[in-house]
Amino acid sequence: MTEIKLIFFIASCVVSFYAGAVFSRPVVTHKEEVNGRYHITVRHYGKYLVNKDQYESVSVGDDIPEYLRRKEN
Repeated sequence: MTEIKLIFFIASCVVSFYAGAVFSRPVVTHKEEVNGRYHITVRHYGKYLVNKDQYESVSVGDDIPEYLRRKEN
């Protein structure tokens, strides 16, 4: 019985790790145009004002575009 509990524990840890890795990554969650200005919202990063070409090049659900990634010093 203890082996079965250990197997379920390990399986739940794997599932939790995978879900955390998938659902915590920064992706485009919203796009909108307001008065000729283009905005995209990225999970964990915020809302950004972008130009029309950048706006049209991304879709909701895409990974964060490289030009919006935070640069490490």
